[in-house]
Formats: sequence, structure tokens, C-alpha cells
Amino acid sequence: MTRSIIPLVLLIAAQQAAAQDRVEIRGADSETAARVAEIAAEAKSRGLPADPVLNEARLGALHGVQSAKILTAARGVASRLEIARTALQPAPSEAEITHGAEALKYGISEAVLRDIKKVSKGPVTVPIAVLIQLVAEPTKMQVKRASRIVLELIQRGADTKMIAALGNDVNSDVALGISLNESLAFRINALQPLLGPAAAGAETAADALTQGLGPASAPGRKKP
Repeated sequence: MTRSIIPLVLLIAAQQAAAQDRVEIRGADSETAARVAEIAAEAKSRGLPADPVLNEARLGALHGVQSAKILTAARGVASRLEIARTALQPAPSEAEITHGAEALKYGISEAVLRDIKKVSKGPVTVPIAVLIQLVAEPTKMQVKRASRIVLELIQRGADTKMIAALGNDVNSDVALGISLNESLAFRINALQPLLGPAAAGAETAADALTQGLGPASAPGRKKP
């Protein structure tokens, strides 16, 4: 009797484990979903967050992307997660790794991620998120310029609320039709009294943050 019970228990346990490993990806066939689950499980086994891999696959399936491309995208996310973790040492959180991987997708380099981590005194999730916000739609700022602004703000003591507000305000301004330069000039100059001095030997803080910008008057919507 005991012999018959033990295999049955093991079989049930194996079935439960398999059920837990199955991933639902609406719009994708079962084989694609299984292979995505494998990619996510492999990432998790290396100490990386698995959700970004699954979410990328789900997004692709939702938009009717072919299975081969879904798998390529999932592998790409797993690779960027690994690169981001290395760049954001020591001891990055899952949120930092996830945001770092997303930043790499937008062309933000490993070097910039390392620099942000180096100059920050706390978690870097918000600075990286704002950097992504500045280079993505609708702002579409050049990566080099956006990176320079975020790094300078961190170095001069801007906290995460100030950095997040800058990203949100500039993004909103541009979405309303205000020019990027006009918005940056006003928003950054408004922060100047709240920031510490520029590092010794560096160009002046105002130059570092507002180089090439116009006058710092309040931004106004473009006339039709």
C-alpha cells in the first residue's frame, strides 16, 4: 500500500510544479508560452527578475507579433537585465535592474548607468526612470544631453522628488506643444536655488544644466 502511495504523491507534486511553471501568454501558442517560461526561469535562476521577460512576451503577443520575434524579444530582455545588473553594482535591487534594462533598450549606455549609480547616495530607480522619460516620446531628447542633465542634478544634491518633477514637467510641457529648450530653460533655472554648487573644476552649474537653452521665461504653448 505504501509503495503505491509514494509514486502517486510524487506524481501529484510534479504536476503541481509543472502547473506553477506554466505561463499564460494570451495570443501566443502553448509552445511559445512554454519557451518564454523557460527563458524567464533561466533569468530567475541567475538572480534576475523574471517579470520583465514575461511582460515583454505578453506585450508582443497582445500586438500579434510572430512567435519567433516574441522569443527574440524575451531573450533580449534577459540579456539586458544581466548587463544592467553588472552596470549597477553593488547590490542593485530588482527595480533598479528592471529600469536599467529598459534604459539600455532606449540606447542609454552601460557607462551612464554606472555613472548614475556611482554619484547617487540611494536607489537609482527614479533617476533612471526620468532619464528614460526624457529620451522617449514625446520629449525625445538626445541621450547624451539627457544623461548629462540627470547626472548633474544628482551631483548637485537634487532629491528624487525634484528629479521626478523635472521629468514630469518637461514631458507635460512638450506634450502641450512647448519647445524642449524653452521648457528645460524654465524648469532647470527654477531649480537652481535649491541645488548645491557644481563640482570643483567643472563648468558652472548653470552652464552644465542649461547650455544651449534659451531665456528662462515661463513656458507657453506654441501658437497654432
